[in-house]
Amino acid sequence: MSDERDVSAGGELANPSPVTEAELAPFEPPDDFDHGDAFAGDPPRAIPPSARKSRFVAGRRTVVWTLLTLAAACWVTAPLPFVRTLSWYLLPLGYLDWCGLGLAVLAGFIWLRNATTVGRLEYYKHGEALVGRVVAWGINAEGTNDAPQGRFVANVEFRHPETNQLETRLVADDDAFPLGEAAKRSCGVERGDYLTLVYLPRDFDKTLRIHGWQGIDPDKELMSKNGKQLKPMSPVAALLIVLAITAAFWCLLSFIYVIGRYEPLDVVWQPYAIGIALASIPFIILMQFGIDRKAETKWPMFARRFGLGLLGVFGGFMVGFPTVGFLNGWLDKSPPQFEPIRVVQLWHTTWNFIVRNYELEYTPYLGGDAKKKTVSVETIDQFANDSLGVINVGQGALGMRWIRGFHPIIWEALGANAESVAGEVRMKFKDDDEITRVAPRILYSEQDLRPLPEVMLTDARQRLIAQLGGQGEIEILPDDAVKVDNEPIADDGAAAK
Repeated sequence: MSDERDVSAGGELANPSPVTEAELAPFEPPDDFDHGDAFAGDPPRAIPPSARKSRFVAGRRTVVWTLLTLAAACWVTAPLPFVRTLSWYLLPLGYLDWCGLGLAVLAGFIWLRNATTVGRLEYYKHGEALVGRVVAWGINAEGTNDAPQGRFVANVEFRHPETNQLETRLVADDDAFPLGEAAKRSCGVERGDYLTLVYLPRDFDKTLRIHGWQGIDPDKELMSKNGKQLKPMSPVAALLIVLAITAAFWCLLSFIYVIGRYEPLDVVWQPYAIGIALASIPFIILMQFGIDRKAETKWPMFARRFGLGLLGVFGGFMVGFPTVGFLNGWLDKSPPQFEPIRVVQLWHTTWNFIVRNYELEYTPYLGGDAKKKTVSVETIDQFANDSLGVINVGQGALGMRWIRGFHPIIWEALGANAESVAGEVRMKFKDDDEITRVAPRILYSEQDLRPLPEVMLTDARQRLIAQLGGQGEIEILPDDAVKVDNEPIADDGAAAK
């Protein structure tokens, strides 16, 4: 097979090598050239049994089974609790049931098409065969810059079945492939090869094909990849590819989540330097051992090793940077330390209707620059714009302070005989003499309420009074009816209930 491959961006063979009479003998097909029994007899003919095992037919079945497999995967995973939670961040996960239904319906339509049409197998039933010869062949570049594709094309000469005149036509393969696989693929022809051309009498110009490129005859298949006969992707392989892409996507999301979730308030360069250096070592070793010493290149070995070393450092940065932040927070066992904040605004950002993240913008309670922090959707639901709260600051296992979480302020109902609590509000309904007492608390967890920082008590109390004051049936007792006991917050954050 010729090693020369011409690539173009259009529908014609790019820069074909000149072919002269000295290079190719006159067009004289061998007397014993045989197209095979499949094209013997007058149409309509029966489709040979071997065609049912062909690449084309197997590919049609693979599409149906792949779609059904993906539909089943959607239906199985849709009700899982963690998938429902993730659907707030990966929006398509919230529509897995509908996605599964759509895939199943599409599979049904394709199965019906396969059952009622024969596609390329029509060449067996109504097609005609003639002898052609390869004059030149190449690969046409197609697709886009983001997804370049290649397609085998060949200039073939033959005698026209109607005029018996010798003609040359450009014949293209029906199937394209990723252009990056060009070196791995073979079209199975060389210049000067005689082969079977097929066409449908109703439209010779549009239906002329190289039979060995159609993928409908396993015994005459010309296409190959890595030296093996070209075969369609199996449903299992398609599912594995989907899983691999999904895993890569999850890795990217994990990287983004870790950076946002465990971002330190105080960055110390030493842990990052050590973490990136340690993570770079395996990347550098793998790349140095994997270098091809015999590869032809204009770069000297030192420059190649240096470049691969920089690439290894980049890989170490991508792994080491988020890992240091993760370990600083995940290994942190320091007691909670609450710092008061004012919530400025709640944000959510959606990219391409697929990925959504949630951010809470806040300022320190006593003043300072506004900051944004990536939070969970559960955290967003606990706050409102222009509300009060606290951040739980951890000291960090590696000495870098970080935000463990955001906690809202709630009002806890006190018993009638409970001791007075700092910042409590007493109220009653106008038609009822019973006094209701509530006190501000930090919602640390569902079972754990903590006292507010003293600096927030007055503001929190005034906000609740202003909110309840607008309701005519509730009477707020005057301030002098409330004992203000500014009890300090314990260092260990123990709850005062």
